[in-house]
Amino acid sequence: MKKWNELSLRSQLIIVFALIQIILFSLIFYFVSLNYRNFYIEQLEINLKDNINLLKNDKLIISYINNPDQLDQYIKDIGKTINTRITIIKDEGNVIADSRYEPELMDNHIDRPEVRDTLQGNDYGVSSRMSDTLNHKMHYIAASSNINNSKVIIRLAKSLENINRVIIEDIYKYLLFLVLLLLASNIIVWQYSKAIITSLKKIKNMAREITRGQRNEIGEISYSNNELGSLVREYNRLGQELDKKIDILMEEKNKLSAILNSMTEGVIATDVNKKILMINPKACEMLNINCENIEGSSFMNKIRDYRCEEYLDKVLSKNEYYSTEMKFKNPKLIYLECNFQTITDNNKNIIGAVIVLIDVSRIKQLEEMRKDFVANVSHELKTPLTSIKGYADTITENEITDYQTINKFVSIISQETTRLNLLINDLLDLSKLESEYFDLKPEKLDNILDKPLKLLKNELEKKDIEVFNHFDKDLPFVKMNKSQIENLLINLIDNAIKYNKKHGKIYLRAYEKENKVFIEVEDTGLGIPQKDQKRIFERFYRVDKARSKDVGGTGIGLSIVKHIVKGHNSKIEVKSEEGEGTNFKFYLNKAK
Repeated sequence: MKKWNELSLRSQLIIVFALIQIILFSLIFYFVSLNYRNFYIEQLEINLKDNINLLKNDKLIISYINNPDQLDQYIKDIGKTINTRITIIKDEGNVIADSRYEPELMDNHIDRPEVRDTLQGNDYGVSSRMSDTLNHKMHYIAASSNINNSKVIIRLAKSLENINRVIIEDIYKYLLFLVLLLLASNIIVWQYSKAIITSLKKIKNMAREITRGQRNEIGEISYSNNELGSLVREYNRLGQELDKKIDILMEEKNKLSAILNSMTEGVIATDVNKKILMINPKACEMLNINCENIEGSSFMNKIRDYRCEEYLDKVLSKNEYYSTEMKFKNPKLIYLECNFQTITDNNKNIIGAVIVLIDVSRIKQLEEMRKDFVANVSHELKTPLTSIKGYADTITENEITDYQTINKFVSIISQETTRLNLLINDLLDLSKLESEYFDLKPEKLDNILDKPLKLLKNELEKKDIEVFNHFDKDLPFVKMNKSQIENLLINLIDNAIKYNKKHGKIYLRAYEKENKVFIEVEDTGLGIPQKDQKRIFERFYRVDKARSKDVGGTGIGLSIVKHIVKGHNSKIEVKSEEGEGTNFKFYLNKAK
């Protein structure tokens, strides 16, 4: 018997290939078989769970639950129909119905694994075992159910013999297929290796001729498309390959440049001497510097910020990560989160640093808005509370007995309490609007003004304000949340009343235009100064604070309007002139 190193390359190739295939096919065969079994059992469990859910809602089972004989017969009929064993068990473990066996002859099932798991609070109890009743390997799934105030366990089971039989049949088929595939592939490799060996022999012979001085290079071989055939020509292609590598590097550089240019964060890379290697346009924009011919320039000469250089020195001296927040003039004030990280080579030597700049100005702005909101809320709550406490203390500490004085003070306390209650309700409404998803439905605008005008009827009569309804007829369906749009119109019409003149007018319009329905609320009141029009939708912003308090405004109504409009994927516009009146206009999208 020949030793391994005495065998030909062709024989070694066939043996190694056959061994690899046998090992690979064996592993594939094992995992496929295992996964097939798991797949069949998973499908079986899904089927059994679905049947359990159907049985839970079966009207006849519900009606028969207190009649064991009828329930047992019905369960047997169902079991035959779906070819599944069905067992109904009381929570104490007694079987009251079974599709394959007589319940009175069956043991208490409280100790069955699937029943025990269900009673412990699991959604389903699952087990596979030999059935003591049927003497078959079965797969069980059980679930508890409350039927007519009776807690029962519905258990379904199927024999695993069918699955095992199907798996064994599949195993034989796959085994036959793998054996045929192994034979076919080895035959192909045997024939294919013949061409490889022929090329190797030619290369060996020509190499021998070179050593004898009979030729100065290895010539072409007939099997020129094979790696072995092209081996002798590789030195002619070294230059070509080098060009290709350079092209690939340039392509990768262009990709990196495209990624950096599209980033919303600023990125700066420097070497150990703090020379700029790369900077993306966003960093130039953030720092307000010119990016042209900046590579190779000194970091300090271009950035001109001692804080950045200080952190850059720390990073280049220590392989550490630093993150800090800095303010820059650009020319407006911006806040940047600056992250400094070293760049190292394969030997962990520091060769440079990278700086990532993140604009957090918006976050700072939101924090300021939050602080302002808290301050405004505190102020708005404090004012009526101070008034309430002052008048209450006056009554109690001075022992006032005059009914008219007490009535006057209590009236003021009541007014301030009402104001406080309105403010809190508006805050709650605003908070709800900011967190709520608007369920928009196709609705008609025919009766949309009924509720707002009814609620505000007394206010209109007090100031003798006339309302003109110019809603077009036969307006199309629009996508809206009707209650929220009514709330929006209440706020706008209420403002049109509060800030209107006596005997003033309010015009309500609705018309279709460009697949939208526009709604306008216009008054002939005091108007809004131009400088205040951009801020009227802010929380607690008042054009005339003294007048707002006189008319009972909370400063939140228009903020609520803005959020309702935003929730309807719309925009609101305001046009106003002092002394002439104000016009609010928004739109609703047509329903398709």
